[in-house]
Amino acid sequence: MKFEDLPNELLLDLFEHFNLIYLLHAFNSLNSRFNKLVFIHFRHYRLNFQSISKYDFEYVCEHYFPLIVDRIISLYLSDNDETPHLPELFLSYGYTLDQFIYLQSLSLYSISSINILNQIIFQCRHLRQLTHLYIIKCYFHCEEKDNLFLMNNIWNISKLIYCNLDCFHPDNNVFIASTIISESIKYLIMKNIKCDLNNLSYLLQCTPHLRQLYTTISCQLQNEELRNIFSSIISLKLIYLGSIDSMKYLFQNLKNLSYLTLETSSIYLNGYEWEMFLIDILPQIKQFRFKMNFHIKHMNNQEEEVDILLNSFSTQFWLEIRQQYVRCDWISSAIIKDATLYTLPYAFEKFSYCDTTYSKSTCPNEIDFWSYGRVQTIKYVNNRLNLVKDFISFHAQFPNIYHLNLIFLFKNNISSVYPSLNQLTTLDISLNDQFDYSQLQDLLDRSTHLYSLCLSKLTNLHMELFQARSTSIRRLELIEKNGSDSRYFDDKECVALVNSSLGRQCEVLVICVQNQKTILDLTKNIINLRTLIIRCKNDKWNKTELSSNLDELVLWLHDHLPSTCLINRDMKHPCYVQIWIDCKQ
Repeated sequence: MKFEDLPNELLLDLFEHFNLIYLLHAFNSLNSRFNKLVFIHFRHYRLNFQSISKYDFEYVCEHYFPLIVDRIISLYLSDNDETPHLPELFLSYGYTLDQFIYLQSLSLYSISSINILNQIIFQCRHLRQLTHLYIIKCYFHCEEKDNLFLMNNIWNISKLIYCNLDCFHPDNNVFIASTIISESIKYLIMKNIKCDLNNLSYLLQCTPHLRQLYTTISCQLQNEELRNIFSSIISLKLIYLGSIDSMKYLFQNLKNLSYLTLETSSIYLNGYEWEMFLIDILPQIKQFRFKMNFHIKHMNNQEEEVDILLNSFSTQFWLEIRQQYVRCDWISSAIIKDATLYTLPYAFEKFSYCDTTYSKSTCPNEIDFWSYGRVQTIKYVNNRLNLVKDFISFHAQFPNIYHLNLIFLFKNNISSVYPSLNQLTTLDISLNDQFDYSQLQDLLDRSTHLYSLCLSKLTNLHMELFQARSTSIRRLELIEKNGSDSRYFDDKECVALVNSSLGRQCEVLVICVQNQKTILDLTKNIINLRTLIIRCKNDKWNKTELSSNLDELVLWLHDHLPSTCLINRDMKHPCYVQIWIDCKQ
């Protein structure tokens, strides 16, 4: 049977699983039947512009949006290295969010301008179908009035139920509560925005039907209190930075709290003290999961101190009544005092450890609870030649890793440590002089869905790097933008990159180069490149002159690259220039 012989109902079901951009490109103007299917009968469009070329985005804005704007139910706009300044380009076409009358979900990623963000959210106030809002990894400087304007506009979205605010304000990352009351918001995530108990009181007052909350509480005063009793909160995920007394005041006023996931770094309670805390303060709690970061006091008797702590969690209350076990990880070192105690199974998305991490638990069978299925992001530091022997005490398996950060020096087979990497999408590796590139190839071979490869500490670059192969990688970062090391690639190394397997299929490249002519060569010769994030050694950029009219490198690039390229300084890292290339994929 031919594809076109399939019934319309089945085709419409299949369309639901296609990337919408590819769907529109493939079937638009193919024939009248497919035109009707795509633009009339296909009712729900989900547009994700997370990794789109400038050519495709502009084509969608010019040709497809007018036909489908009233049927888009999900929209994702980003302003990161993949699609720099996309939201501004979107608004320049004259579209406003209130035109998307059936929009149910809006995701705004890495927006670096509070004005752009406020403009978009202000347009959403009267969208009657909008129930889910995600503002993720947005980083900007702003005045308190701009922040309040943003909060009020969010709380003014009449049907909003789920809201994820992952914003970062470098000047002041403290939550400013809305003065508008939202009767609809029930689920709120703002883990990177700090609240004190006073802020939290205002938040709960203006969100009276809030059932689930994930946030960071930072109490500067010893006896801060939550001013009122709040009964709507049932589930709380909390990063807590404050005193034990303030924590008691907080939980005493959340009368219907049933599910608590707690991470602390500022308090230390043993098993007996946690037991009394739960009995006296949270008698109604059904599920209690915690991670307590602390410092070991007696460096000469680390394991003995851990044993005493674990014994306090080996009581009838923990083992029989709650049927709950804990594990303690610590670093065997004469200098580092860090240790972590957590309930099992491990309940958090991130996990960090090193080659000298040791572990003990209250489990009767030491082989239990070693699958860390919730962990999606791992950072591992290894400074020894032999990796495998360091895992005698730590047998964890991580079946669902999406992001892996490795800082290591070893020559053993890493597959015994990370046997499954099928879901890995991002791999960050810090290299060194003795790095074994065959290990890198082994990682790439087993990471079949790897999209992004980031390599840092490239001081002594080996040409073996350019022999690495992967069929899935589309993004290369050859510098750590947040790091202090800057490895500038010379002409020979850039030619090797262009001619390599990874270079030929690269779509997004982050790199430092010796001179600006190399930038032209990269944009011309990497045939699939759609975004180039560049730092140039001879760039005379002055941080006091952010205007593009005074920016010599940006002006030079405008003169030497096609006028269709979008060229701007990176607002978060101004020593880098973002070039969104107008290429047809």
